[in-house]
Amino acid sequence: MNGLLFIFILHPCLCASAVNRLRPATHQPPNARLLNMPPVRTRPLIMLSLVCLCTLSLHAQALPAEWQRVAMHPEAAQADPTWGARWLWALYVWRGRLFIGYGSFNGANPRAVIRAFDPRAGRFSAAPVFATDNEALGIFRAINGRLYAPTMDAHDGGLGPQDFAVTTDERGDVWADHAERLMYHTWDVGTRDGKDVWFVGTDASKSCPYNYCSDAVAYRSTDNGQTFTEMKRLPAAANGYRLAWFPMVFGLRGKLYLQAYYRFSAVGRPDLARTESFVFDGRAWSAGPDLLPGRSTGASGYNPVAFAGHIIYLTQVPIARSYPKGLPLWQNRSDLAAFDGHEQVSYLQIPEGVANFAVAGAHLYVLTRAGNIRRTTTLKRPWRSWQTLPAFPIQDPDKQQGCAARSIAVLDGALYVGTTQAELWRLDLANTQPRKPAAGQRNIKQ
Repeated sequence: MNGLLFIFILHPCLCASAVNRLRPATHQPPNARLLNMPPVRTRPLIMLSLVCLCTLSLHAQALPAEWQRVAMHPEAAQADPTWGARWLWALYVWRGRLFIGYGSFNGANPRAVIRAFDPRAGRFSAAPVFATDNEALGIFRAINGRLYAPTMDAHDGGLGPQDFAVTTDERGDVWADHAERLMYHTWDVGTRDGKDVWFVGTDASKSCPYNYCSDAVAYRSTDNGQTFTEMKRLPAAANGYRLAWFPMVFGLRGKLYLQAYYRFSAVGRPDLARTESFVFDGRAWSAGPDLLPGRSTGASGYNPVAFAGHIIYLTQVPIARSYPKGLPLWQNRSDLAAFDGHEQVSYLQIPEGVANFAVAGAHLYVLTRAGNIRRTTTLKRPWRSWQTLPAFPIQDPDKQQGCAARSIAVLDGALYVGTTQAELWRLDLANTQPRKPAAGQRNIKQ
């Protein structure tokens, strides 16, 4: 009986034929010869049919919505899995398609390839696709009609004019690498007012008392990303570190915000973010609030996005460790921070820790480390009162990695998740009934 119930659950269409084959012989229906069926008793048939129907009913209640694997990223699937280079850790919706980020910082990956997934066709875009001069394709930014992908980790592994990739057509099929300023890493692209374009990261220091040094730098363009001017430079050595960079950049209410991150202290101090930000109002710089007041290990800030009058961002970059004993990123907890533009930064109280997030329409979607997914239209509700969506059920083959989900996005009424194995999964929101939230207190804690 257990085996029969298992068959019913897997494929309800097998129910009738399975029942027919298991009926004891006392009665033979008129079409028995055509179906090659033995005589049967009607009462056991009725009872077994009821069991079948009950089992199917329970199955339908347990799975109100189904996750479906819709595609595998061709290049990411071939990447070296040792450093998490197969992880689809960035999903970005632009002009009806889904742009996918993957790769890592280990210095051994091929150039990351930009491909868009078309939900109407149900597949990734065909060749030709664009191979960037970048091994870590981890973020996309849409500014003034163009899509940007910063060069987080240059393919040559050193200082080079590989600032970002940018679209040169209306759809996102044609790209070019912008090569102007010498950079080690370009971590983010942003805008203060929707008109200018900034890129930030790290490049070589002009003077260095150690065996190697870098400066945190920020560049601005006022001609739609054609040429850039240096706007801010912060030497790591001046603060007792070998490396410094600006991990993220964002604008809110006419002001632009930066905060530096330091690595490799000359005297053994831990890596850390600076305790104040830099604020540009269009004319001059001033000191701003600490954007990462939690002071957790490896916290530098990633992917600032506007939502409900706030800027939302992850405290950590959602990638695997780049080198042994190097950047402890995915191995440490990552939180979601909210900046309100009034010098206040709050951390959303999400007990499981955050894998990634997305803003779509009026909703903020959060994917937790455990694969649970919730959404809200306001930050005033506590996490337990957010609408609950079906959890992502797939686990990574490596048990230490836990749930395989690493990124999330919403497009055309469907929820998408990118995984550690280069897979893209979809959940149809039209056939999903989120669990209703309960009333509660504010979700964010000052």
